[in-house]
Amino acid sequence: GYTGNGTAGSTIGTGLSAPAEMIIVKSTSIIDNWWTWHKGLTSIDYYLTLNNNTKETYFAGNIFGGTLPTSSVFSVGADFSTNGLNNELIAYCWHSVAGYSKIDSYAGTGATNKVYTGFEPAFIIGKCSSDNTTNWWIFDNKRGDEVLYPNLSNDEDLLSNYVSFNIDGFTLSNAAFVNQSGRTYIYLAIATS
Repeated sequence: GYTGNGTAGSTIGTGLSAPAEMIIVKSTSIIDNWWTWHKGLTSIDYYLTLNNNTKETYFAGNIFGGTLPTSSVFSVGADFSTNGLNNELIAYCWHSVAGYSKIDSYAGTGATNKVYTGFEPAFIIGKCSSDNTTNWWIFDNKRGDEVLYPNLSNDEDLLSNYVSFNIDGFTLSNAAFVNQSGRTYIYLAIATS
């Protein structure tokens, strides 16, 4: 966690050994969005919000400081949401680790589409970053075809055969929700430990 200082260009330590490829920041002192940056977005000046289904949004330098993360820090702008003076915040930061986690994006094909991770995922969270109507989704290897939507308060939903787990990645059906042609999808996949 950290306390915002309201100064654009401030840096926050990540505790990682490589540059963060996905960052989620949330205020713990006010009601606010879950501000999300992912390396698959257009640039560091774009963001998503984990609690909404909106597509990537441009806000130059104000949320994640306009500077890509380094191996030890990420930057924040002066916006109250990620660096407001005396705003108490928490940041979750990830980078890919060979054989364990993969943070990347894929282009929707509208046909069966295999995404290579280099390991068999146990958990995948994703979102169409180029669409304003598609929910975030979570699939895992414990609940089968059940999906969770981080941006909704719904219980799990049955979506048969949308995503299947493979020894070296995952395969997507032709369902527009996870694989519409011409759209970009971001994801974080994690293997079993």
